[in-house]
Amino acid sequence: MWLRGFFRESRREAFKLDHRKVLRSVLVLPAILLLAQQAYAQDAQPGLFGKTWALTEMDGRHFNSEKPNIEFDGAQKRVSGSGGCNRFSASFGIDGSVIKLSPIISTRMACVDMALQRVETRFLKLLETTVRFELERGTLRLYPATGPVLVFGARVSRRIDDLSGTSWQLAKFESGDGTILRPADKSRYTITLGTTGRVSARIDCNRGGSTWKSESGSDLKFGPLALTRMMCPPGSLHDRLVRDWEAVRTYLIRDGRLFLSLMADSGIYEFEPVALHGPEEAYVSGTVSYPQRIALTRSAVVEVKLVDVSRGARSTTIAEQTIRPGSRQVPIPFDLAYDPQRINPRRRYSVQVRLLDRNRLRFASSDAYLVITGGRPTNVNVIVRPVGR
Repeated sequence: MWLRGFFRESRREAFKLDHRKVLRSVLVLPAILLLAQQAYAQDAQPGLFGKTWALTEMDGRHFNSEKPNIEFDGAQKRVSGSGGCNRFSASFGIDGSVIKLSPIISTRMACVDMALQRVETRFLKLLETTVRFELERGTLRLYPATGPVLVFGARVSRRIDDLSGTSWQLAKFESGDGTILRPADKSRYTITLGTTGRVSARIDCNRGGSTWKSESGSDLKFGPLALTRMMCPPGSLHDRLVRDWEAVRTYLIRDGRLFLSLMADSGIYEFEPVALHGPEEAYVSGTVSYPQRIALTRSAVVEVKLVDVSRGARSTTIAEQTIRPGSRQVPIPFDLAYDPQRINPRRRYSVQVRLLDRNRLRFASSDAYLVITGGRPTNVNVIVRPVGR
């Protein structure tokens, strides 16, 4: 009797033990699955960036073209792409496998093909309501809150090398509210992105230069713009472009055109290619200043020249730049573009500066500011001295 009782009690205790194990498994397993899902999503996030994702399936229909497409910029937390006819952009946030997009802004061009228009409208509507993503073996799936999944295939984005050494002219600007501005003469608004991180620019009646860099994916930033200071005619896009210059945040090359998107979805500049003629320009940059506490008037003009000052040779001007500072005071930056083919490594070159105010010569450089050859710098800070009256 006591033996049967012993086995009954043993089975009861074993059942309790097994029941506790099952209960712990039921409670722990979802937590493990959640952690695994979060870890997978964290690992998948970098795979989103640096690629163009072309739509391959929507509403059960299969696509085999470059558009519609989407790109994710992990550094700027921006998403951009093409719906087929129009460019779009938005900001995004990711938490695990959850993804949320801000309201999408897009250009407002009408599609010539009505079937393409319907695809674009449907695509953007579903994209804006995306709540979750999955990334596996080169396939991206975006899950809208309601509606079918959007399936994408990876296309490797154009590398920044493809942007180096290119030249572009402005085709149009479209602001965030849909306003479109077009230049009267495209050839008067050009940018050339050099292979050494320099930009030469013509913005209507003024010329100058800056720097550019792209640290990841579609990221693009311009440095401060040094320009001549001519007064451009009414109706010019000069002031707008100068104001927006340092607000550029991302770029995209599509269908042979360059699109520059501004911060805060405030607009997109569209450029078309220009064939490069001759060798790439080089630059001598720096500042012009004087120690005297004298304010310049708005009529002041700064003349900067790159001159061949080799011994026994006739002084020859290689390049020059005229700057109208307006309300700006010293130090005044300059960015002097020159043709490197005109430089002889055995010769000596100097930067010379004159500062005129009310059409009278007020200051001039007297020291030799040697540059370029013989291991000399290409950036100098020129001190000008008063000229006797």
